[in-house]
Amino acid sequence: MIKIDRIDREQALRYMAYREGVISPAAEELLDECEKRLLEVIKPKFVYRIFEITSSYPLMIGNVLLPGNDIADHLKGCDRAAMLTVTVGAEADKLIRAMQIEDMAKAVMTDAFASTAAEQCADMAEKAIADETGANLTWRFSPGYGDLPLSMQKVFLEFTDARRRIGVSCLDSDLLAPVKSVTAVVGISDDPIERKRQGCLSCALEQTCMLRKRGSHCGYK
Repeated sequence: MIKIDRIDREQALRYMAYREGVISPAAEELLDECEKRLLEVIKPKFVYRIFEITSSYPLMIGNVLLPGNDIADHLKGCDRAAMLTVTVGAEADKLIRAMQIEDMAKAVMTDAFASTAAEQCADMAEKAIADETGANLTWRFSPGYGDLPLSMQKVFLEFTDARRRIGVSCLDSDLLAPVKSVTAVVGISDDPIERKRQGCLSCALEQTCMLRKRGSHCGYK
């Protein structure tokens, strides 16, 4: 298990669709409380496996077919890829549910902090892959981005053995449990990789995202 000592508040505020301005002392106090309570219960974990890319189109990683043009384009120039699964644990879900009964404002804040913590855990997984390989990485690409179907979540969990190793499973809806979990693939190359733009156009929520409707974004570029 890894440890997160501090959650990126700026990113959490983006998830809350907060518009820039002065945060009141009362709001700061609530944010501090929610972050502290979440940090006390989360159990961040990650697992990954590295595979050779055996076919560039259709894209095959090991013996796994990843359908769609977007993921093939994303991994262009890479000879290996890592499938990863991360989670901050079921206790985060329990805390958010408790907050929904206690105070909805706290629930929204805690949910945003938990999402941010999961992304920080994914960043740690990427660093571990980079340290192990000493190679260049693409940014991570998750099922549901572009035309890579969300149903691939099950495949990612199977190939990372995530249910046994870190307790992450997939529901019939293709969503993950615990909720604050992430699956993704990153490309690996010993040669320099063109860092393609990471942003709204690659996200499955592009058309429905509440942040975009408010003229904001989650911070990824």
